[in-house]
Amino acid sequence: MVIEYSKLRFPKELVFFTSLKQEMALLVNPELGTYATFELKYLGVLQACENGMYKDMSEVDNLFSTLIIRRVIYYGAFEPTINEYVPPIPQSLYWETTHGCSLRCEYCYMSADTILPGELTTAEAVSLIDQAAELGIQDFMFTGGEPLIRKDIFELGKYAKNKGLVSQLITNSTLITSSQIAKQVSESFEYVTTSLDGATPWANDVHRGSGSFDKIVKGIRSLNAVGVMRWTPSYRQQSEVS
Repeated sequence: MVIEYSKLRFPKELVFFTSLKQEMALLVNPELGTYATFELKYLGVLQACENGMYKDMSEVDNLFSTLIIRRVIYYGAFEPTINEYVPPIPQSLYWETTHGCSLRCEYCYMSADTILPGELTTAEAVSLIDQAAELGIQDFMFTGGEPLIRKDIFELGKYAKNKGLVSQLITNSTLITSSQIAKQVSESFEYVTTSLDGATPWANDVHRGSGSFDKIVKGIRSLNAVGVMRWTPSYRQQSEVS
């Protein structure tokens, strides 16, 4: 994507958080609730661009392309549709349990890979679940990264159920390597969502990594064997589903 920097437009407000230890920055667009992470060294480039100091920044085209695609900043004639109505009580809460993941999918919106310092402890996660229940949340989604990387994930899933929440797991299924793990998933969560990018290893592995198809299929079959049947086909393989 070749970017004409004069066509960049920024929302009324951008919020950023920095981690000096990790040398990373998190940029949030409050208008749309969108965000992206990037190397801290690029923060000054963004600030200069926002202030109208346009220059040749072709070396960061990939960064700006990501920000445009994720609607963190705007490009050209795009006008965001902002719904100012805020419901009194959200129905669902999605908790990104960890940045760690067992796959390296090329399209991952989090660019998930390794566990980050400062992720919620078990006690902090329990407090989050308590607050969600007190607020009146109905659906509590455990997502990631890959939630099954957390050693306390089954404890937390059961805790959410006991608090009256609909405990749901979003997983890539690669860590469901046995019937015992599948049973723990079934007992801890009321719904499980996973995905497969194609009906063949080639269609899936080209985007999610070599060998991932077999691991995902094994995980899905293990879930099916204990009565978990829900899964999500991706757009890449809708035509392959009869």
